[in-house]
Amino acid sequence: MGSDAFRTGTGVHAAAVIKALRKNDVELANQVYSGVPSHWFGLEQKIEIGPMSGKSNVIYWLQKRGIQPTAELVE
Repeated sequence: MGSDAFRTGTGVHAAAVIKALRKNDVELANQVYSGVPSHWFGLEQKIEIGPMSGKSNVIYWLQKRGIQPTAELVE
């Protein structure tokens, strides 16, 4: 298990994890693309921002850090 385990920045993958987390369904978030649930190791899914990220990734990332996701900031 490396530092990239349970980490994603791609649009569709991250969107599925974000949807599950917004429903407060950690079990589903851990099953969407992970073979082993992150909480088994005391970890959580990480949504990163990169060249393949969609707006939902950026909004989630900002909100997770307590930053208001304005339209200008998201762009």
